Amino acid sequence: MPLKLFTNSDGTVDIIAKQGESWELTIQVTDADNKPIDLTGYSVKGMMKKSYQDAAATAEFECTIEDPPNGVVKVRLSPSETSQIPACPTSVDNISVANITEGRPGVYVYDIKVYNENTAFRVLEGRIVVDPEVSK
Repeated sequence: MPLKLFTNSDGTVDIIAKQGESWELTIQVTDADNKPIDLTGYSVKGMMKKSYQDAAATAEFECTIEDPPNGVVKVRLSPSETSQIPACPTSVDNISVANITEGRPGVYVYDIKVYNENTAFRVLEGRIVVDPEVSK
């Protein structure tokens, strides 16, 4: 089952993700004119935390720049990694993500950042809500 993405009016993107499944997302980084940004010479990293103030990450994404000239970034977590992330106590399939706030069980903040020695910028950020698995 793919990740469910919800774009908010402030440009952040909230995600509903299934615990114990593969999480994979491909992002094309573009400029204000929607043209791809050449990411040659850049690196990418991303993580999720319970809150912005947490020192330690709940999970660090495996991030790669798949096609640097066209600004294509891939972000992944394996099923074994996602099965270790604490989920919401009940299914979140039929709820409004906008009504869920950080700090609740199974709700996390995340960002994906592209950087080199001179500059850094976030290409995606928001909340991840983890839907619980039954079969472990």
